[in-house]
Amino acid sequence: MPWSWAIAADFQLYIFLPFYVILYKKSRTACIYFAWFLLLAGTVIICCIVSTFNLTAGAYTLENWYMYAQYLNKPYCKLQVHAIGILFCIMYLDLLKFRKIAH
Repeated sequence: MPWSWAIAADFQLYIFLPFYVILYKKSRTACIYFAWFLLLAGTVIICCIVSTFNLTAGAYTLENWYMYAQYLNKPYCKLQVHAIGILFCIMYLDLLKFRKIAH
């Protein structure tokens, strides 16, 4: 399975899902700030990796080994995806609360 690295990185981040739920139950605002912090931290991490190894976009660049070894298969490079998922979950829960009030 050549794509097993993606599953492994995702499952490493799924360990933190109970923490997100507990944080949301305690303070919705703190959970939103934490998600934005993850989004910002993930972006800074990726920018540092890209600038350190001079990675360029494109399937046929010579740096693709570094892109895979240092960027694509690391769970800390998927923090933005997790943070966006957290923010969309909060938005969905707010939408459900709004629907409950509207009826």
